[in-house]
Amino acid sequence: MKRLVVILICIFLILVSFLSAKAEETEVPEDVVVDTLGISAPSAILIDAKSQMILYEKDAYAKLYPASITKIGGSVFADCSGLTSLTLPAGITEIGDGAFSYCSGLTSIYVYAEIVPKIGRVEFTGVDAKKCTLYVPMGTYSDYW
Repeated sequence: MKRLVVILICIFLILVSFLSAKAEETEVPEDVVVDTLGISAPSAILIDAKSQMILYEKDAYAKLYPASITKIGGSVFADCSGLTSLTLPAGITEIGDGAFSYCSGLTSIYVYAEIVPKIGRVEFTGVDAKKCTLYVPMGTYSDYW
């Protein structure tokens, strides 16, 4: 009987030590939010749609870049003479009036959009066309000119 009790205690101790070691391996760092779907992020905010009440927030005021950009507003970069290179992503659909007007330092513009974005009236006024090179996707040259 003593032998059985000792064996059960040994098994119990082995199980307890195994479970605690396993729990240490699966801990999530404090700066990461994890949900039940396996999604993680360095910051998050959860708002109830009906009451507009904040249910959860973690580093809610962190400045993060948007996942994608489709439109650039009018005059947003106007007179930015320090802007030397510009990259427009594939998803860009519209560039507002004068968005890059008088960006006299521009020397290269890389456009990844296969379809030419809707362009405002004076978006590149004041950019020296002789010093600035426009790069477009293969096969779209005639669409951009």
